[in-house]
Amino acid sequence: MQPRLRSTIHGLSHPPGAPLSLYALGRIAGAGRDIRTQRNKLRYVIALTAAGALNALLLYALGAAMTSSRKIGLFAALLWALCPAFTAYATFAQDVFYALFFNLALLLLWRSAAAAAPPWPALVALGLVFFCLTMLTYSWVLATALAAAFLGIAGLQKRRPWRDTLARIALPLAVMTLAAAALLVYARLDYLAAYGVASGYVREWYRLEGVYQWCMALVGGQLDILLMMGSLAGAAFLAAAAGREPLRGDGLSVRLFLGVLLAVYALPLLFGPNALKMETARCWHWISTVPLVLAAWKLGGEERFPRLAMGAAAGLSAGTSLVLGLLLNFGA
Repeated sequence: MQPRLRSTIHGLSHPPGAPLSLYALGRIAGAGRDIRTQRNKLRYVIALTAAGALNALLLYALGAAMTSSRKIGLFAALLWALCPAFTAYATFAQDVFYALFFNLALLLLWRSAAAAAPPWPALVALGLVFFCLTMLTYSWVLATALAAAFLGIAGLQKRRPWRDTLARIALPLAVMTLAAAALLVYARLDYLAAYGVASGYVREWYRLEGVYQWCMALVGGQLDILLMMGSLAGAAFLAAAAGREPLRGDGLSVRLFLGVLLAVYALPLLFGPNALKMETARCWHWISTVPLVLAAWKLGGEERFPRLAMGAAAGLSAGTSLVLGLLLNFGA
């Protein structure tokens, strides 16, 4: 099976779980073997869109957890559902499916960092999500680095004993490692060889070799986040990120969470290998989650017209999506 997987784009640039998950989604939707038929194409579109739409539920849960407000959670879910990034790519790109696991990791990470005592079930679940990411995309390195950094900083912020913080960091990584090792041995998969194929493919198509290219990829990624969130939502995010009012949920700083997230994505782009540079340069879609929560927090906190502000942001996002769909063929 693996030689056939390597003949696909995702088989060349991702671990084996990427093409297999796409195949599984199609089969669940009833698609046949011939992807060239319109019937099968439509079923794949339906499967990907439905899987990506589940992110709205995670945005609701994450927004409510980070802000202690169900209203803000609903606002964040609405912004996700209408943001140009989701509507433009949801019907043909697997990014929205990968984002499902990344957003679940963000939710479990926040709850694990905020809990007074180590939440063992959540930490085990976080490790299993990390394991799924290892089979789907090499950006699991970013997710685990984010978890270790934020759990460590949260431990210092809350003055937890070092053993408590170490347990929160080590348990998810141990679960991920054991699960991945068991699967690799059982399926006789050479993960390093797969990464070598992906690295060669990325080096051929994404040549980020000079400082100028690294910096432009970094700047371009941030511009993508703002543009693909929708103009008003992007402006609300910037206002919330730069504002002076404290943004805290369960005693944790939301701005600190955002800062660690962006730093984890920026550093590999500047210093990491080519494959990781490619992931960090193009996976802005995943890290728009926390900016969208901040945007929802800012819009929902308007004293006079919170519903009007939120409605305007949703309307502009939907309008941007419509214009992009008319002018650009993202699936070409």
